[in-house]
Formats: sequence, C-alpha cells, structure tokens
Amino acid sequence: MKPNPAFEQFYADLEKGQLKPFYFFWGEEEFLLQKNYHFLVNHLLDESSREFNFNTFDAQNFAAETFLDSYNMYPMMSPYRVMVLRDLETISDSEFAGIAEIFKNPNPSTIVIFTSTQVDKKKKSFLTVNKHAYNLEFKKPFENQISYWIKYLCKERQIDITDSACDILHYKIGTNLRTIDKEIQKLMDYVGTKKRIEEDDVETVVTDQVRNTIFQYIDQWSERDPLKQLKIIEQLDQSGDSEFGFLSLLARHFRILHALKMNAEARRSKEDFLRETRTPPYFYDKYLKQSRAWSTTDLENQLNRIYSVSNQLKQHSELSRAHLSRLVI
Repeated sequence: MKPNPAFEQFYADLEKGQLKPFYFFWGEEEFLLQKNYHFLVNHLLDESSREFNFNTFDAQNFAAETFLDSYNMYPMMSPYRVMVLRDLETISDSEFAGIAEIFKNPNPSTIVIFTSTQVDKKKKSFLTVNKHAYNLEFKKPFENQISYWIKYLCKERQIDITDSACDILHYKIGTNLRTIDKEIQKLMDYVGTKKRIEEDDVETVVTDQVRNTIFQYIDQWSERDPLKQLKIIEQLDQSGDSEFGFLSLLARHFRILHALKMNAEARRSKEDFLRETRTPPYFYDKYLKQSRAWSTTDLENQLNRIYSVSNQLKQHSELSRAHLSRLVI
C-alpha cells in the first residue's frame, strides 16, 4: 500500500505471481499490518482450500517440531500451503532456533508469514527473519499522510470523497486509521447509493470526540491564554505525552500562523496561502482567527522560543516542565 515503494513492489509481485517463501509484516501500525496480512492470505488461498492448507502459530501453541511437520507437508487441492507465525517477539530465540533450517532449504510449496507489532531488533529471530523474508514495516502515518489514506480507504470501497470532506474527517478523527476506517463505513451507510461523501455528510455523521488530545492542546495554546498554556504544560507532565512531539507540532502550527500573517501583510490571496503552505481549506478560518491573537513579531518570538526549548530539552530532559514554561508569553 502506498505511499511506500516497498508496498508497490509487494502488490506488483503478487499480480505477476512472483511469490516469496517468507513474508515479514512488522511495525506498530496494526491496522495496516492486518489489512495486508489478510490480503496476502486471501490471494494465496481460497475458502475451500484453507481448511487443509492454513496453519497459525503463536507463543501459546508454538513447538518447533510441530511447526516443521506442518511446514514440510504437501498442499491439498492447492498449489501452496500457508503458515503464519504471529507475534514473533513472543517467541524466544532458543525456541526459534529450532525452525532455523527452513531458511536454508525453503519448501517451494509452503509460504510462511511472520508478524510482529512490538519488535525487538536485537533478537536473533528478528534479525534472521528480516534477512530472509520479504519484509514490510508498518509505521504510524504522519499527519500529512492521513488525507492520502482517507482517499485510499474510500477508493478501496469504490466510493468518492471530496477534498473538503476529507479535510474535515481528518480534523475530527485524527491519525488513527482503524477509527477512520470505521467512520468511512458509517459514512458509506449514510450516503447509500450516492456513492460520494461530501462535507455536510461528515459534519452530520462524524463526531470529533475521538480527536487526539495533543491537537486540542495546540489549538488551545494558540488562543494565547497564559492560564490555559500553563495548564497544558501540567497536563503534558502528568500524562507522559512526548514533549518533543508536542513541540514539533506546535512549531509546525506556528509556522503556518506566521505564513498566514505574512501573506496578509503582503496582501496576497487566500488561494496563494493555501497553495504554498499546502493547508487544507477547511482549516483556513481557524488559522485566521488564531493568527489575530499574535503579531508577526510575537509569532517569530514564539517560534524562536520553541526551537530554544527543544534544544534545551535534548540536553536536560529531566527539567521538561521548567523548560516548557518558558514558552508562555
């Protein structure tokens, strides 16, 4: 799955029938991992042959001897057998050593899929599978990749979504792809035969109560209320959320507000600002309102302080709350 050349190659190889003896799906984005895992299994086996040619193993039922017996069996009514070893990180290196021979002499009629969501890259099992298997890493998507995934998930269901509707859905839900996928299904049921999701549909169907708290903090900080800002610092300290993540998003947000301010001073159009900053139109009015609480100089000072505090945190992370307090202006 895009955007990633490895995903493009994965799908291209499947379409050409160029299969690998081992696949390794790993990473913290479990929704995409499971989606690709099921796609591969469904591509390799139909329902009628799955009963005889499909085995799954995990820490609860793993034994090297049983695994090897299954691996060396011939498929029935199918060109392949498929085996899955789930949660590779839960298998000890000593247990995994018992099946290491499969990598030296792969069975051409058996395909093994390894999965892991909590990877320990120092373990020998990870190093071995990573070396011999076609591996796909599933990372949590960045904020600027979510619009792509919304459109991808809609296209997969053969339904269209307007750019503004996509922006609103992104704003309301955040970056959790599993939740986004569920909301898209609700929207599909709502629009029915129209087969097109528009701005009003998202406003009617989707609530924003699941929006990530960190983005609420960003919006509240932009209101320039010192009491709110100090409360946010306290909440960050208590919750254990990443100060670096907060500062990174805060810097990005204030760069947008600064660009908007400069755009207005230069008497340039809204369209120029949206195009040059790649800002979704849905956010424009919110950014415009927030920018009015800051002068250009204040925005520049805030950005300088964010960069300064970030550098200080790298050197003295144990004083995070004291450093963040310096941002309040």
